[in-house]
Amino acid sequence: MTAPNNTTLPNNFYTANSGTTTSNPFITYYSERDPTQYDVNFPIQKRWVNFSTTPPKEWILESNTNVTGFTLSTWVLLTGAGAGPVYDFIVPLGTSPVHADAFGNFNFTSSGGTVAITGSLNTINLDITGGTDAVERLQTDDGLFETPTGTPGTIGLAGGANITTSQLTAHSAQIAVSGTTNHAVQLGNASGSLTSLALVNDGVLITGNTGIPSWLANGTIYQVLTATPSSPPSWQIPALVFIQSQTAATSANIAFTTNTNLFRTYLIIWETVIPATATANLIIQVSLNGGSSWVTSGYTAGFNYTAYNSATLNNENSTSNFPVSGPSTTNSIGMHGMAYLINCNNAQACSINGDCSYFDSTLMAASFGSSGGYSGQSGVNAFNILFSSGNITSGNFKLYGVTG
Repeated sequence: MTAPNNTTLPNNFYTANSGTTTSNPFITYYSERDPTQYDVNFPIQKRWVNFSTTPPKEWILESNTNVTGFTLSTWVLLTGAGAGPVYDFIVPLGTSPVHADAFGNFNFTSSGGTVAITGSLNTINLDITGGTDAVERLQTDDGLFETPTGTPGTIGLAGGANITTSQLTAHSAQIAVSGTTNHAVQLGNASGSLTSLALVNDGVLITGNTGIPSWLANGTIYQVLTATPSSPPSWQIPALVFIQSQTAATSANIAFTTNTNLFRTYLIIWETVIPATATANLIIQVSLNGGSSWVTSGYTAGFNYTAYNSATLNNENSTSNFPVSGPSTTNSIGMHGMAYLINCNNAQACSINGDCSYFDSTLMAASFGSSGGYSGQSGVNAFNILFSSGNITSGNFKLYGVTG
């Protein structure tokens, strides 16, 4: 814009250092900047136009004030209502700021058609059509978008074969399986065919390989799920199966009778076993009837032991039980050992093979030894652990089944 010519005869300068009125005629002053309080050489009600802005801004000199010998001017930006005009809007998205057009107008639009814009006098109303948080559209399995129609907009939920839809409340719907036929879970494979989970397969696992689903039948007791590379998992029995753990507390004996009829070989482990009576030996008895009674004859078994610092071999033997230790003390060191019971639950005679460490009450030294022998009985299916005399003050006992 080219600045207007300001060569018109000037007003008489305001001769006082303060005031709010003037009788001089209005002559507009044009500049490329806004006035400041130091622009004082103008009469009251002088107009100032900054033509460097779009649209131009117009100011009026309201008053002059004398402050400690200096004159300061008060310029007011003009609008129709006496407040500063709006020249642009700052918006969070798009191009900011948004400027008025050549006539000073701003246009309000709704790009998606979801906002109704109305106004009256100095008020603009922005209303979301369809109500608050209205559903705009739904995406279906085939990738198409369903757009609501009507006001505020509705989407129909249609049922199908064995599927019904109904209204629960004013704002919720129900989709239910209908009919009298049982509807089993189905899996689709890579080719799109479906496989149903039969009712008789309660407890099965769903597995798959190369996109083909399959059902893994129930496992049996003590089986574990085992991974197989490039194939579905399978049920396997591990080499060592934990069966039961028992803790003695001034107990006469520890009897294992649970699931002792499943394996040919069992492993018994004992830890920190302390006798109530010194010089007592730890022994094991077997049963042929699940623990209803214990076999006390026919054994040919022994326990050979020595002190940790001696080469002399000592022996405990019995025909009424399996001895698995030498004479121990009642101190807190206790006994620690293990024994395999072999050829259980079959027609061969059960035998034992084990080791034990303890403090020997006769040798008065830390000792260790090995047990071995036969029970003279076949069909062994339960085990009883006790001392040759007195109770078991304390100790932990664990039973394992050995596979293979």
